Amino acid sequence: MIVGFAPGGGVDTASRVIARHLVRFIPGEPRVIVQNMEGAAGIVSSNYLYQRAPADGLTLGSGTLLVLSKAR
Repeated sequence: MIVGFAPGGGVDTASRVIARHLVRFIPGEPRVIVQNMEGAAGIVSSNYLYQRAPADGLTLGSGTLLVLSKAR
């Protein structure tokens, strides 16, 4: 799970809570690793998800709606 904000903030905390419980709902109980990719108010992580992350359904993004809608 890619988080577009610094560790310890509200989005990071919420993402870590979701990641902790997400494993119960994915078959095979995989590990969910939270990776912070802060910068430009979350746009860096949004662009990474859109342009570089493999489109295999294994990478999740976490951020604000405003940032996720501006990714290109």
